[in-house]
Amino acid sequence: MTALRRLVIFYIVFKSSTPQQRGKMVRKLQNFQVEIDGNKDVFYPGEQVNGAVIVDVTQPMKCNKINVKLVGLSYCHWTTTRTERDSQGNTRTHTDHHVGSQQLVDLQAILFGWSSTEHVKHPPGRHVYQFTFTLPSPLPSSFEGGTGHIRYYIETKVDRPWKFDHKVRKAFTVNEVIDINLPQYLASPSGTKQKQIGCLCCVSGNLSMQASLDRSGYCPGEQIFLNASCENDSTREMSCMRAILVQNVHYSASDASTSSSRAIARFEGQTIPGRSQDSWNNQPFLIPPVPPTIQTSPVSVSYQVKFEVRVPWGFNPVIALHITMGTVPFRPSYGRQSSFQLSESQYMEMEFAHWVPPTASALPSAPPAALGYPDIPPPSYAAAVGSSSVFVGDKEAKSNFGDQSYMPMYTYAQPSQRQCPTAHLTFPPGQPEASAPPLPGYPEGGPSRS
Repeated sequence: MTALRRLVIFYIVFKSSTPQQRGKMVRKLQNFQVEIDGNKDVFYPGEQVNGAVIVDVTQPMKCNKINVKLVGLSYCHWTTTRTERDSQGNTRTHTDHHVGSQQLVDLQAILFGWSSTEHVKHPPGRHVYQFTFTLPSPLPSSFEGGTGHIRYYIETKVDRPWKFDHKVRKAFTVNEVIDINLPQYLASPSGTKQKQIGCLCCVSGNLSMQASLDRSGYCPGEQIFLNASCENDSTREMSCMRAILVQNVHYSASDASTSSSRAIARFEGQTIPGRSQDSWNNQPFLIPPVPPTIQTSPVSVSYQVKFEVRVPWGFNPVIALHITMGTVPFRPSYGRQSSFQLSESQYMEMEFAHWVPPTASALPSAPPAALGYPDIPPPSYAAAVGSSSVFVGDKEAKSNFGDQSYMPMYTYAQPSQRQCPTAHLTFPPGQPEASAPPLPGYPEGGPSRS
């Protein structure tokens, strides 16, 4: 009987068997899993990922090799439909698939066996194979979206001759180092807008807006201080002035691109009667857990704070101020902010309405100096609002071991019991310098932002 025929027979028997019968067919391998040292699940570019592959075999098992690899992949996929009409007048609907992909990391090592096609027998018993990988730098942050993702994981595989391979994956989060203490994130963005209320012979007056933020870089868990004013010189009453935190995600393929935007949280002011005004002076606005800014292809993430005045039966004037969401908290306020709760008149959008600001004790924290900044307390981590676990295992695998679900965790600044040293953020004229030493893999001054 040829090897191909044996493989076909095995496949037919395997597909027609019950899950219990399949378990007996693969019972030689009782346990197969990946463990990362210290159960660590958040890393930064340039860090080492240390761990072990656990292999528990009941009897000698034929295999070509057992390997392990570290994978980083930015990927997106969506479909569009189009209708064409032929010369006879018949219409056909076509579905086009748009795919964007970029390999970010691809490191691997052989744990047992060798790379040749000749098989060996793995001895029975419990075996622990250690591995070490170093993440390259820089790398974009992890992200999970409906159309695409940026995902990092450890994958180990038992390469078996003439049989289905066993695969196990363990995903972890990578947070790009974005230090919002750098000079480019300290500038205060601002904007103005004017609108005529009414048209033609029904003009009732003008509406003037001004808006600004205290800086352009923030870390989730911190507060944005909103400054805005609206002068309603018309005779009509305006519903309110409000500020909205908006997340924009852009996906790009070789032949097309698509974008999505969603409002995350908002702050609403009071009604503005005709011939009156409303103003905010350093109004605190809490940033919930969200992914950092990502400026790569094919997946990118950006943020803006939109100020708008709600005009009844009219178009709302809008001022959009772009901000950067970082991963290194702002030093002058980190551990000192008095309130990390939603302020009065701040609301989460409907899909995030269940979110409640966590307490510091409820969040996992990084070890001291995890970011390479020993003079600030270690950050805490939280899952992004509205996120849920995703399955990262190989969907084509015929057997799965353990839980292969995963949820990214992002920096979330929280009040700290540890006293922060006083930060000095003064820069000589013409020679701005970073307030912290550069990290490995980045040029002096930190990661560049285009």
